[in-house]
Amino acid sequence: MTGSPRRIGALVALAGILLITHSAHAEAPPGATDIDLSYAAPVGCASRTEFEQEIGRRVDPRWLAGGDRRSFDVRVERLPDGTFAGRLEVLRAGHSLRVREIRDPACKAVSTALAVFIAIAVDPANVDADTPAMPAPLPPEPQAVEHPASPLAPSEPPLRTSRPPRNVSGAPAPSSWSLGAAAGAVHMRVPNDAWGARFGAEVARSWPASRVSPALRVSWGFADFTVFPPRAGRAEFRFQTTRFEGCARVDASPLPLTLSPCLGFDVGSLAAAAPDAPEAGHATVGWRAATGVARVAWELLPWLALEGEVGFELPFQRTTFALDKPIRMAYRPPAVLFTAGAGLHVTTRFR
Repeated sequence: MTGSPRRIGALVALAGILLITHSAHAEAPPGATDIDLSYAAPVGCASRTEFEQEIGRRVDPRWLAGGDRRSFDVRVERLPDGTFAGRLEVLRAGHSLRVREIRDPACKAVSTALAVFIAIAVDPANVDADTPAMPAPLPPEPQAVEHPASPLAPSEPPLRTSRPPRNVSGAPAPSSWSLGAAAGAVHMRVPNDAWGARFGAEVARSWPASRVSPALRVSWGFADFTVFPPRAGRAEFRFQTTRFEGCARVDASPLPLTLSPCLGFDVGSLAAAAPDAPEAGHATVGWRAATGVARVAWELLPWLALEGEVGFELPFQRTTFALDKPIRMAYRPPAVLFTAGAGLHVTTRFR
């Protein structure tokens, strides 16, 4: 039959076409990345999936496995004149590290440039060689003034004046705010060992160009200890104070650390009870002290850090607690009290 070889050849060709089609689908562009990325763009621009693919095809997949502790905030917006402006902010633990801005008539060029910025930040040594040049706004060309040609002199092309491109990122980058909450265990050397807990809140303001962020911190805590005066059994004491502090948060990048020296003061009370004394008694006095604390926060996640601290307190007054019948001293605070603590710190940011 003469038709059989033709049918066999057609089947072989069809199988080849299907194999090529399957291979093309198998080589799909890289998918979503595991970096902490927030992305917003108007309709008609690249979607989040397309934007992540732009990043993924420029960077070794090992760098996108989620080990980067920074977060990337990408915003693209359409301006009134029809052009597009893009903004990339790189953050660590809620604090802004760097801001990049770009503007171009084409949204595709803006999103591609922002993807390149992220790829360079994630893996500076492994960006594809075919990465397109960064788009920049073109300066308006001057209007050419036409003059009537003179019959005695040849016409010459009009002179063109070169102008430097506008610096679209020349405006100062906006600052950002962060709000944190902390909780942890505390130890005081008074000189006895006192143990307790402290809970606090902190607000800080940061700028992309600065590693130092001013912060205000308010906390409440307590610490209990016991002494054993002569012929009185035990006497129990409790510090219970509210602390106000001014701090300077210092970003120690590239290490995932934040250092915070703080100065402040404690306001509260020191209460005493002698339940084992022949005549059980209770007493409470006010407590006022200047404080100094040095904290270090180790970032576990972009919003969570392990925090440790050491510090001191200088009491403004040192009240003596005594028992009578016979009169004997139970406790008097030292001139300097030393403190230490460890806990967790949660942070969120806003503008």
